[in-house]
Amino acid sequence: MFEEPMNFLFFIPPILFVVIFITVIVSIVKSSKKAKESYERRVNKIQMTQGANIEKYYQMLTTDPELVKRRKQSIHNGKIIGIGFLLLFASFFTGLFFIGIPIFIVCIVYTAKHGNAYSSYYKQHIIGVALKDYDDNLSYFPTEGISSQEYNYAHFESYDRYHSEDLIKGDLDGLPFVISDVHTEDRREDSDGDTYYVTLFHGPVAILTLEKPTNIQVSIIDNTIHLGTGDTYLEMDNPEFEEHYDVYTDDKVKAMRFLTPSVTNKILDLRKSYDLHFEIKLLDQLVYFRFEIGELFVPNASDTRKEAMDIALYFEILNGIKDVMKEINNSIEFLKK
Repeated sequence: MFEEPMNFLFFIPPILFVVIFITVIVSIVKSSKKAKESYERRVNKIQMTQGANIEKYYQMLTTDPELVKRRKQSIHNGKIIGIGFLLLFASFFTGLFFIGIPIFIVCIVYTAKHGNAYSSYYKQHIIGVALKDYDDNLSYFPTEGISSQEYNYAHFESYDRYHSEDLIKGDLDGLPFVISDVHTEDRREDSDGDTYYVTLFHGPVAILTLEKPTNIQVSIIDNTIHLGTGDTYLEMDNPEFEEHYDVYTDDKVKAMRFLTPSVTNKILDLRKSYDLHFEIKLLDQLVYFRFEIGELFVPNASDTRKEAMDIALYFEILNGIKDVMKEINNSIEFLKK
């Protein structure tokens, strides 16, 4: 009499598992498609200016015997983690926790033991060599970064957690220069009181030191980041520039003389070249550049072409900083007159 309802209840966990699994897969596919479209637009632009360098970096990534060996190990580790996760996920719906959890832990321990081999070699022997080839005045320190004190000086945003790595420092066209990946996060709590973190900013941050103080503060804030500032808003004469940036300053007269058409046009050129969202702050003798594009020196063992693209984009960002700084230096000289 009760056998049919009991049989139906037996199938509920597997059905739920299939529905949730399909939903997750569809969500991942949609997100991946959107990211791929954005990436392809940027790739087309990079190919136009950095085609030869992309091929050079690709050759470096595919012909280094040790890197190739470690790449294969990294891909193998990814498959192991994937299998472990699926088994763990399935165990929640079958009640076989005593099997799924230990297997998942073994997968984590195994991959953790071999997980950093590819990343460390990639950064030291690929990024380090590529950087020296780009500019011998710059040095690369993968595990170091811009200090939180240096970052906080620009008053970008309040955060609860800060991390920085992939530090590059030296001289950039004669000016003391540092750039590194920065990741800031805000601490949140859900309705159950559980803590989680939300990314506020993630991308390269560069700091250049001018030869002399300028006695002015100017913040050029990207509208898409829109973190604001406490200074006075400055309305610009350039409609296109106004469309993408808000400008704040402690001295409107000096700021207008500083933000010459050459400066604003060069900033727009860099933005449009690779669809980059970034902002600039001039704080007396320091100039900050902050790019909201995520981390670029991330090894991607399954996509060597993307690794080469990211390296090329990073050096194009450095070229862009150089171009903007040339105009900034010219406007500062004009400001002194």
